[in-house]
Amino acid sequence: MPQIWVSFITHLGVKLENIRSIPDEGGVISLGGYDLEVVPAHYLHSLGNLSVYDPQAKILFSGDIGTGLLPEDHTDLFVNDFSAHTHYMEYFHRRRMPSNTAKAS
Repeated sequence: MPQIWVSFITHLGVKLENIRSIPDEGGVISLGGYDLEVVPAHYLHSLGNLSVYDPQAKILFSGDIGTGLLPEDHTDLFVNDFSAHTHYMEYFHRRRMPSNTAKAS
């Protein structure tokens, strides 16, 4: 979890020895013999937000950073044409992302 969240989660009874925190600049997590890159996405939804990138599969697990309000008949799990997808992202991001500076970066 993001280092900045550690003090919050311990108030819920989670013990520090059960937490592996990620510094603000991100890092690498080894999982099942694969290295996943933890990429900072601060203020793109919440303080300390992180995304995970799998360099082998070339997939970014962005959480809700790329979220769009899609038509009901949309069933794809992956965004293959990001330029076309941004149209669906506009309202969600204007309404829910707290930082105009971060959105413009």
